[in-house]
Amino acid sequence: MYLNYKSFSVDFNEKTLEFRTFISGVQDSSESCFIDAGKISIVNFEGTELELADFSNSSLSQNMSLKSGQIRLLLTGGPVSTPDLDITFTATSHSLKLSAVGRAYVTFSGKLFWGKDMENSTFSVRTGTQSSVLHTACGPATSPYDNALFDRLSDSILHYSTAGHMKLDFNWQDKCYDFTHTNGLDHGRELEFSVRKNHISSLYNAPYAANKFTHQFKTPPVGWMTWYALKFTCCREKVLDNAHKFVSEFKKYCENPVIWVDWEWCHKCFDGQGEEGADIFHPRKDAYPDGVAEISEAIRKEGAIPAFWIGATNEGAINEELAKHPDWVLAQKAVWCGQYWVDLSNPEVREKYIKKIFQQILDWGFEVVKWDCLPMTLEMLSTFHDKMHDRSISPHQALRLTIEAAREVLGNGRYLLSCSGSSERDTTFATDLFDAARIGGDIFTWQDYLDQAVDLVLHYYPLHNTAYYADADNLVLREEFNNIRQARSRISFYGLAGLPVTLGDEMDALDAERIDMLKRIMPVVSLHSAEPEIKQRSQRYQTVNSSFCKKFGSWNVCGVTNFNDTTCRIKVDTKSDLQLDPSARYALFDFWNQTFTGICSGTFELDIAACDTSVLRVTRLGDHSVELIGSNRHITQGEVEINDIIRQENRMEFSVNCIEGEELILTLYLADDVADFSAEVPFERDGNICKLTVSGCGKVTFGAEYTLK
Repeated sequence: MYLNYKSFSVDFNEKTLEFRTFISGVQDSSESCFIDAGKISIVNFEGTELELADFSNSSLSQNMSLKSGQIRLLLTGGPVSTPDLDITFTATSHSLKLSAVGRAYVTFSGKLFWGKDMENSTFSVRTGTQSSVLHTACGPATSPYDNALFDRLSDSILHYSTAGHMKLDFNWQDKCYDFTHTNGLDHGRELEFSVRKNHISSLYNAPYAANKFTHQFKTPPVGWMTWYALKFTCCREKVLDNAHKFVSEFKKYCENPVIWVDWEWCHKCFDGQGEEGADIFHPRKDAYPDGVAEISEAIRKEGAIPAFWIGATNEGAINEELAKHPDWVLAQKAVWCGQYWVDLSNPEVREKYIKKIFQQILDWGFEVVKWDCLPMTLEMLSTFHDKMHDRSISPHQALRLTIEAAREVLGNGRYLLSCSGSSERDTTFATDLFDAARIGGDIFTWQDYLDQAVDLVLHYYPLHNTAYYADADNLVLREEFNNIRQARSRISFYGLAGLPVTLGDEMDALDAERIDMLKRIMPVVSLHSAEPEIKQRSQRYQTVNSSFCKKFGSWNVCGVTNFNDTTCRIKVDTKSDLQLDPSARYALFDFWNQTFTGICSGTFELDIAACDTSVLRVTRLGDHSVELIGSNRHITQGEVEINDIIRQENRMEFSVNCIEGEELILTLYLADDVADFSAEVPFERDGNICKLTVSGCGKVTFGAEYTLK
């Protein structure tokens, strides 16, 4: 029997208890199946599975009421334990409900589809939360407390709610989520599906377009930037020296490293007055006597991508183009970056002036662009709106048209970073036009880090890896601004949130420990929000809970930062903080100290030094006698270094990625029933803990075997 009520439809076979459900008008006007291969199974309270033949009578009906349509299957004449059963599908204007009432456990199961690229773009998420914990996820990770699927391509959520038990697991073969829903002892718990369109767009009241990753970076980029490290002392020699040292140190750990030439290329100080001979078309001669084209070429020869700062909407002094066209100047008002502001409402400014600036960037050989001064541009367009060439458009519209003009020059294959951060207005007005956005101000001190990185990542994280990359500014790690614990905290937060990593220190200012910690978050992995809600920082400590899902297994990595000035004992709840089953057993592995710290169930406690961060891999035990619980290569402990683990009877085949010249150490937990263990690589066993040491370059495969008592 088929039922349609507005957007929802159901196709139900009462003879086999199989069903499919559909919805129309989410991604296009056609009807899409969101539950396929649906099946209803019935088990009485004694654990016996019941068939339709166990009921002497069945009645199927379809009803339309004022606010809903319904298919109802009434089964009567059943066994004493389950004399009758009422199964209904109810479609309303806003939801589809599946329910079964009777003395039995009734399970609805099937394949859940939502979006066109479920492996990479449909995320299992939890909505409606108030926790300060930043929940991130990589791949199709799920939690027992999730209540929705979010499709970033269409910015839509398929929400499900129930008082019964709902379980989701990703089906790697069919590229969908398998679900099971079972009612409870009170046998009246329904499962309700509803749809929320334009979730992220509505959250920020901003234009939304999913990041198509047509630019150079499939995951957030890694690089080094001139401004934070050198400021106005920057020059050709220092850029190339740091570029060489950066690439030499980190090239093996990340693809497409980026070297950023920042705003000092045409500015000498903060007075906004400009410098003789230097403007938006001419670099400072004292810093770059041979221009910047040769800088980009030298960066490229080092094996990195050259990136360039531009403040295209203002000037420190009248340049040749503005001298020819005085009507292009909207107003003169000095701020740190310049004093002459161009009139973006003028089509000639957009078509001739802006496009010339961006074409020049390409002619100079730069392939990535950071566009700064956008908040002040909006402010100036607002302040001098009555002087605009076209007063019928708003400042936002004028700036968006300007960005579109620049995009015509750059194309969609080049990474364009918005340098915003003053307010939500500035950071979200063009989420659909940029590939990334600076979400805060400059970060130097520890307080800068808390206010401009942690706070703003929590605010903007739903946009990260959906619309664009949320860039929390440079990682400044040198001793001037951080002790080693604070440096570790910054690195941990960026790594577990999957943020772009741009170093803001001279390479010589970083000691071996800081450099090694940086390698542990390279490359940056594709993490997204598992709770797409705006959050606020906890005052005492901050928890980041990252969930990972690959074909060989699932695990969590938990980072807890102590914001206090003294060592604190912090309790972590596996249910409320990590969204894990509190009744299960989990192995805890301390990443930074490379130690197994025990097995927990429910809660565990951490003693964390002042301003330090503890990072633990949390791995569920019970499914296998041998389980991977830790790694020394990457903070995600499995996402980067493990390609696959193939299990056979008492044997495991590992496929791993190795860095030339560096040992990969994998930590395994051996259950009490494991008697003997052997591997094709060196290993050391100490009771339940076994450490494997793998050497090589690139992909390495090896086996391990064990016998049980």
